[in-house]
Amino acid sequence: MTALATQVQTNHTTQESENITAISVNARVDYILKFSKHLVAVIDDVGLGYGSTSGSYLDSLPEDANAALVNVSARLNDVQVRARINEQLFPNEPFDPEVSLTKSVAEQYERNVGTIAIVIEQAQHLSLQVMHELTLLVELAKKLQRDIQVVLLGNVELGKVISQNYTLFSKKLSMISMSKGQLLHANASLFKAPKKAFSFTPFNIAILVLLGLLVVTFVSLYSLYQRDSFGFAKLPGEPVSIEQEIDSAKQPDELITELDQTNAGSQDILSALSAVPIEPTRNASVEDILAAITVAHAPTEVTVASSRDQSANNLPIEEANLPKIDSVEPAKLTEAVQVEQAPILETNQLDNVNRYTFDGIYEGVVIQYTALKQESGVSDLSIAVKFAERYLITDFKYYTRSINGEPFVVITSLVFNDRNQAKEAMSLLPEPLRNSGIWLKSVQTVQTEIQASL
Repeated sequence: MTALATQVQTNHTTQESENITAISVNARVDYILKFSKHLVAVIDDVGLGYGSTSGSYLDSLPEDANAALVNVSARLNDVQVRARINEQLFPNEPFDPEVSLTKSVAEQYERNVGTIAIVIEQAQHLSLQVMHELTLLVELAKKLQRDIQVVLLGNVELGKVISQNYTLFSKKLSMISMSKGQLLHANASLFKAPKKAFSFTPFNIAILVLLGLLVVTFVSLYSLYQRDSFGFAKLPGEPVSIEQEIDSAKQPDELITELDQTNAGSQDILSALSAVPIEPTRNASVEDILAAITVAHAPTEVTVASSRDQSANNLPIEEANLPKIDSVEPAKLTEAVQVEQAPILETNQLDNVNRYTFDGIYEGVVIQYTALKQESGVSDLSIAVKFAERYLITDFKYYTRSINGEPFVVITSLVFNDRNQAKEAMSLLPEPLRNSGIWLKSVQTVQTEIQASL
């Protein structure tokens, strides 16, 4: 009975600890946001998911809070992420997604005073630029005593990015483990990459080079030793006698004298003469001379003709009877080949230039297609026309603005009365243009950018 009671008490204690751990994550988030006022990054280190944490946090916000829940993917760029955050926080207000979140959200807060909460799931796909903008936004709100809260939910990759760039987030960001609810330091083992057994550092590369040189030197010395040993092995092993040395030391005159003393007999001379073959000579006839002259001066055209006849005989009957085509006139060849071209928008069709500008227009909504840098010597109209030719657009507007001190040509759609008409027109655009990162912009913002560039 005592053992059973101990087991029941242990299970009860374990369940209580699990409940405390599950609650402590949200409690930890609330504590940091209220007292430390840091940006909170919740790290899902065991794959629990983000729904319960983000849902509990949003439910704890007051009713008049302005909240945005954004699920980020790897396909979204910085402009699209800023646009989604601004659209959810301020749906009826114009904004510029190229402006940092630190500036745009802070300006909107002054117009709409109230709690602002930004929750981003899959935050490991955020760029370092956007993460830094959100951190600076929370830091600015803390200094100005503004109620702006930011919570990032991501996997271990988010913690690795923060750990690798901790100098940007020091004393501005707090990381929490989703499974334990404990604070995580930037030097935690969870964020460290496994050590490799060998890494190609400059020191290790130098050691490898030295070892290679030692191996090459050893192999070279060993090969030289083997070659010398093989050469010494060919030397005669028996000693040379004195008589052999005397015979080898004889002078050439003595050898000639010894040869002169040996006389050849008549039988030797006859056998030597009979061993040499002697071919009988024959005078060339007149026919041989004429044949040689005829072969030497034979024209090459005969040979070529004969080869053509022979190749023609080897071809099939259909190919051998084909008519010869000497040449083809270029004009006929051009008429025979016709290339279809896609319709393009020519510059000379733009008769009225004011039709494509924003002169006298101050209300409405447009679709911003792109902003292209204007090179020196290239007109803004030609840049807009080339873009229209690329996507087969016939109706568009453009204007110039200055970004970071450099001129850019901004190309937009025609002006729509409201955002619904603009969104409907956006859905009818070609798919490559829809996927290029287009967004809606008010004409008031356009006029502001034009006046700022003057």
